[in-house]
Amino acid sequence: IVRGGAAKAVIELVFDSSTNDAVRNFLRKHEYDDDALVIIRREIKAAGSSRFFINDSPATAAQVREIGMLIVDFHGQYEHQSVLRAAEQLRIVDALAHNDERLRRYRELYVGARNLVRERNDLQSKAEEMRASQDYRRARRDEIASIDPRPGEEEELQRELGIIAHAEELHEHTRIAYSLLYADDNAIVERLAKVRHALAHVAGIDSFFEAYVSETDAATVSLVEIAKAVQSYIDTIDFDSSRIETIRERLVQLQRLRKRYGSVEKACEEREELDRSLLLIENFDEELQRLQTSIRNAKESVLNAALEMREQRLKAGSLLARAIEEKLSELGIQHALFRIECSLRSMQSTKSEMSIEREGILYVLHEDGVDDVRMVAAMNLGEEEKSLEKVDRKSTRLNSSHANISY
Repeated sequence: IVRGGAAKAVIELVFDSSTNDAVRNFLRKHEYDDDALVIIRREIKAAGSSRFFINDSPATAAQVREIGMLIVDFHGQYEHQSVLRAAEQLRIVDALAHNDERLRRYRELYVGARNLVRERNDLQSKAEEMRASQDYRRARRDEIASIDPRPGEEEELQRELGIIAHAEELHEHTRIAYSLLYADDNAIVERLAKVRHALAHVAGIDSFFEAYVSETDAATVSLVEIAKAVQSYIDTIDFDSSRIETIRERLVQLQRLRKRYGSVEKACEEREELDRSLLLIENFDEELQRLQTSIRNAKESVLNAALEMREQRLKAGSLLARAIEEKLSELGIQHALFRIECSLRSMQSTKSEMSIEREGILYVLHEDGVDDVRMVAAMNLGEEEKSLEKVDRKSTRLNSSHANISY
């Protein structure tokens, strides 16, 4: 209930998960911060809506419910303990089998294989649309290819156009600059040489001038470099007026692309993308076969890891079942039977995309391996074995009846 006048109510629970591997695995699986401290928060607004958070990141109600079941057991007449859930039974067996590192490695392989399956499915779903648009894509690609633009070309042409339009002015002023710097009699470089000679002479008398001789040398080098650059530039100045028309026609073509694609650079990117998509269409069958091979190899690796875990689960399940039967016998339940079934998961409906056949056996891969773990028991001689949950329900009904009579 939100307090009157308040915008929202906040309920926050803080747990120490440092010894709870199941919680840490959950946090990593859903990409939450896997700190030892787990903070679960619910915010209820006065209007009635609510939001969930795990370690300050948004979460769904289902995720909060899932992590809650890994942290807290509710014990009551109509609430079953977590050990009755299949997921918890599997976790218990894995803990006894020391499967933590095997399960982590398995899940990495499983996610990789699942991503390849998704990539294959995406490719298949796009195939029909891409093939239908193949002619359109080729026409667009050919249109751009006929102009054959280059990134930055438009700016280069605009600059060149400006240079040609002012060619005479550029030639005149660069020639003047070159003459003053280097070519004329008594040019700046020649006069600076005389300055350097004078400074070198007085430096022989007073060392104060030695630094300025070096600076004069450096200035001379810079001025000579400038003169060479100006001379080279003069040689590139083009007075060809016909080039102006060629550039303007080219700019019209590029501007048409810019108007359609936003910029010449984006038109170049579009051409590359169209080339890739057309190549993919042409080689679709080969790409699909490559993915199928990768998927098969990835599933083989996943299955190997799953069977390694399964072997340990079978051993651990057998040991645990015998230990529980011994304890039940000590409690006076002499004829109790307890088994841990570790059966291969079967298809729920249609064939799973995460399945693989080996030696005539179809294995269904899921996040925790290929196994369905179930604890079954019979508490009395001749009684049919039932799942632990059904045994507990029967016990609950009997205890409830006895309690009512006693009351």
